[in-house]
Amino acid sequence: MKEISRRDLLKTGLVSGTALAAMAAMGGCAAKPEEPSQTPGEAAQRVTVDYDAETVALAKEIISTPIHYTDAQLKEVYEIISCKCRYFWGNDFQDFDALKDTFTDEGPDGFQVLMGGKMQTLTPDEQIDRCIWSIGPQENMIPMHFGHNQIVRFLDDTHAQILTRMNDRHTYKDDGEVYAGWGFYVDDAMKCKDGAWRFSCIRLCYGVLENQLRCVKKMMEENS
Repeated sequence: MKEISRRDLLKTGLVSGTALAAMAAMGGCAAKPEEPSQTPGEAAQRVTVDYDAETVALAKEIISTPIHYTDAQLKEVYEIISCKCRYFWGNDFQDFDALKDTFTDEGPDGFQVLMGGKMQTLTPDEQIDRCIWSIGPQENMIPMHFGHNQIVRFLDDTHAQILTRMNDRHTYKDDGEVYAGWGFYVDDAMKCKDGAWRFSCIRLCYGVLENQLRCVKKMMEENS
């Protein structure tokens, strides 16, 4: 196996100078890492993706007009944002019971999901199965999701939409291979019968992708 020098590691951007200094302070790494499944150049390859036009239109509606919350709405805003935070943490800790509790099918259209294709009506359990397929324990990864720049828009007393800038970065434990994506969510939230806010529709649009999830690679190989 070809060894990679410290200079080469820095040039690839996969290891920072600070990280190398920390490794040196600890005496370096005696054991050689396993051969990466991709070269640094391949792993750093990024592709751009066209946003879904309807989701972009919703996002523009949310940002186009200043929002003035009533006192009653101010009490609800953080509950809606907290639901989105629970969604991210449920994914990252692979706590799929907590994640499922952020979904609801109480609305007239059931629970809907738009992720990289057309809108689909699913059960919350079906969406959880998708999450387990992509980032579950069997994938041997550390998943990470980051949400920013959130805006909540109320449609009425029990329905709202939340716009969230998103970056996810998942690292495989065996060789440090990284999948990452950048995009945004526009989600429909509703106040359920028990008084909690949950999502009746999840819309995710990626704009930039780096690498591919291994489960996606495997599926593409099997279908080729």
